[in-house]
Amino acid sequence: MFRVHYQTSISSTCELLGISRQVYYRPIASKGKRQAVAGQVIDLVRRVRIEQPRTETIKFIIY
Repeated sequence: MFRVHYQTSISSTCELLGISRQVYYRPIASKGKRQAVAGQVIDLVRRVRIEQPRTETIKFIIY
């Protein structure tokens, strides 16, 4: 948002705030990893639900 209004680079913004670019990009990378894992879990649950439609939610938690 800051970059759009003032046309500054990420490097200069990070320098202004006193943080490194790595610290700036770290949450972006971890969010992508979490979304990838969540997508795999959702796919797995959908496959099990197709094979065993009456499987209860508690069975997913226990096993």
